Amino acid sequence: MKHDDHRVKNGGHSRRVTMTDVAQLAGVSIATVSNTLNERPGVSDEVRARVWAVASGLGYRRNTLAQELRSGFSKTLGLALVDVSNPFYADLAKGVIGVAEGEGYAVFVAHVGPSSDHLDEISGTFLDRRLAGMLFTSLTNADAPTLRRLIDLNVPFVKLVRDVAGVDADWVGIDDFAGGVELGQHLAEIGCQRVCIVGGPRDSNASHNRLLGCKAGLASNGIEILNAGDETLTGLPIRASGNERAHKVLDRFGRVDALVGGNDVIAFGVLDACAERGIEVPRDAVVAGFDNMSLSHVGPLQLTTVDVPREEIGHQGARFLIDRIQGFSGSGRRKVLEHRLMIRDTTNR
Repeated sequence: MKHDDHRVKNGGHSRRVTMTDVAQLAGVSIATVSNTLNERPGVSDEVRARVWAVASGLGYRRNTLAQELRSGFSKTLGLALVDVSNPFYADLAKGVIGVAEGEGYAVFVAHVGPSSDHLDEISGTFLDRRLAGMLFTSLTNADAPTLRRLIDLNVPFVKLVRDVAGVDADWVGIDDFAGGVELGQHLAEIGCQRVCIVGGPRDSNASHNRLLGCKAGLASNGIEILNAGDETLTGLPIRASGNERAHKVLDRFGRVDALVGGNDVIAFGVLDACAERGIEVPRDAVVAGFDNMSLSHVGPLQLTTVDVPREEIGHQGARFLIDRIQGFSGSGRRKVLEHRLMIRDTTNR
């Protein structure tokens, strides 16, 4: 018998381990094995332990495909990510997958793109694959019709990081406004007066709240941002966009004390622009971001940023979704996780 491929010998040939094999070796009925492996009541602790020990020894694996065909959906969750190359989303996906695997679910990952204009198509793909539920990280207010359609179809889903107003569904994230306030106050405390914000997408709830919070934190110290109302204020959450808009800001406003990226990836683009123009950070200008992705605290110049607990967001989102799949039908839940301002080299004067 070879345990690691879940097969037993039969007349010189190998075959997949069945419940019958487990029942014979454990000395119980097939019904008892089924009740044990499917975690149904009515089996004593001693028998349950014996059945699991035999099943593990044989390398038994449940035939989930047959169960999925009977139930009409797969034991797979759909996870839509803005950018699979961004470590932020890799950490978040790790949290989702960890919980899903523990509950016997696989995770199907889809790349939506920074502009998030494929979400309706992605949700349709998830529906075609008969996924048990969906998690979205790339939402903008324009996605409300897609989400309402899923509600009408009784498809469970959870919003992660970004929220959409007017859609009653579970959401997990942080208080982006409060994080922005703390960041704005920090910039004021270190003496910044000429501040520009290079934010994220205009329609993103998270980006909007970060922007409003940072403006409020600065305003509480009598400081107004230079590029308020300018097209550089919002844009795609990618490095190239941060670089391009930082150059425009520097061309239009000349000397600035601080440049704030709507996320860390944008902030890296800002740092690129500063290096390209011979602006020394933090001596000539300070730079800050938002998310605390893994790359923000490596290398010779570590980025000041607001920490977002990505993996924990993934954990909690997956738990919410599996609750829905298993029958929870209450109104939308909101889970606000803790954030932290991480003060590092790029604002350390």
